[in-house]
Amino acid sequence: MQETLRHRWPAWWSLVPTIAAVLLIACTGSHHAAPASHTPVAGAASASAATASAPHAAGSPQATPSPALTAGLRPGGVPSTGATPARGSGPGSAAQASATAGPPLNANQLLRRDAVPTIQECIDAGIGPCYSPADIRAAYDVDPLLASGIDGSGQSVVIIVSFGSPSLADDVAAFSKAMGLPDADLQELYPLGSDFSGQPQGEIGGWRGETTLDAEWVHAIAPKARIVVLISPVAETEGVVGLPEMLQLEQYALDNHLGTVISQSWGTSEDLLDDAEGLPVRQQWDAFYQQATAAGVTVVTAAGDHGALADTRDEQPATTRSADWPSAEPWVTTVGGTTLALNADGSYGFERVWADSSGAGGSGISRFYAEPANQKLLPDAIQQRLGGMRGEADVAAIADGLLVYYATGPAGTPHPSVVGGTSASTPIWAGIVALANQAAGRGLGNINPTLYQLGAAGRCFHDVTDGSNAFRRDPGEPAMAGWDFPTGWGSPDAGCLVPALAAAARNGQ
Repeated sequence: MQETLRHRWPAWWSLVPTIAAVLLIACTGSHHAAPASHTPVAGAASASAATASAPHAAGSPQATPSPALTAGLRPGGVPSTGATPARGSGPGSAAQASATAGPPLNANQLLRRDAVPTIQECIDAGIGPCYSPADIRAAYDVDPLLASGIDGSGQSVVIIVSFGSPSLADDVAAFSKAMGLPDADLQELYPLGSDFSGQPQGEIGGWRGETTLDAEWVHAIAPKARIVVLISPVAETEGVVGLPEMLQLEQYALDNHLGTVISQSWGTSEDLLDDAEGLPVRQQWDAFYQQATAAGVTVVTAAGDHGALADTRDEQPATTRSADWPSAEPWVTTVGGTTLALNADGSYGFERVWADSSGAGGSGISRFYAEPANQKLLPDAIQQRLGGMRGEADVAAIADGLLVYYATGPAGTPHPSVVGGTSASTPIWAGIVALANQAAGRGLGNINPTLYQLGAAGRCFHDVTDGSNAFRRDPGEPAMAGWDFPTGWGSPDAGCLVPALAAAARNGQ
């Protein structure tokens, strides 16, 4: 199931259908495409692209206020003078710190401009808060790691997508320039070929945006890590469709030692794999994940964007519940979604479960996989809910209001877009794991046992205790103190988490 990258667009977007038609973004877990803000332009692959080259590649308003409100709300919904829009002081924030003089820009004007929008400009334009790499690195305490040289050097993150993007190298270069990041070490590979003929054009367009999001936000968190994008010529949608090809790509990455982190912003509902066709596919993936984690590879995957709901085969939310897959696999780290607010000085304010009219962070209880040992330490009330089966998510990160950049837009210049979904949360975690790998001096493999030990000890996470992932008519699952279904242990305090993961690896945990 292709996940939908969520873009927040006001009503004015319907006035520019030509642009909207090509701005579909793919995500994970809950699956339908949403309008986005760039017009992809065919372009050459990365100069470092090697062997296979080719062209491209949700919630209850009662549970979660609109993004424009959350920038000024405390978790209880009380207006806060402290949680006001602000920028961090790191690279990428200088351009954002100076809002355009004069009357506020509307969303069309703001997102056609090449300058990095400020949080306040995005709110004034009706988009809601928008966040740069500098903002997220400050909020999640990544900056001290970068300052100490833990920046992803010597590490590689593998991103698995369908179709890729013909403008990826140019888009990432535009993002890097706008955000004050170093040039990216980017490689795009097509091990299964690059003939996309006969594939749905809507899927191809959606995956372009997904690919850009994944690469840019891995780079934002681990700016010196190599990013290897492996591209399937087949659309991954719902059920088994596209999964054999994705598995071939991940096996290729493992066999060729392309990286020690794999980022997956896609998936399907477990209930669509609960048949004779799905069983052998799942078994092959089970074997691969165990092989990969034993080799020191960490796999992070998105929890999905339809709350606790299942997905239909046409990538829409169903009316019944189901865990997502592969996020239910016990060998992967599953990432839920949050909405973030910063304090006036740019520091971390608070987070709520991400849920709005476009989607909500995924959660669920597996019908296939027994509860792993690391979840046995969860409280009795959670154990009763799990019933001896694997629960998701494990962790979370912002899924609402991330800035990306495209090299060429309607005005012929680089321009930003604002995106979200757990497809946005996942590459943030992939970048953090790359930092931990560097600190440890090796790949960490399955990090879930350590994450659960840290979470149970109240260490290294921002505990998300507000909101729920209610979506459509489903009441969702509430956030609560400690572990919960929509956000797991919460979002990362990387300054604590990265050294703790590295120490656990050195101690043989």
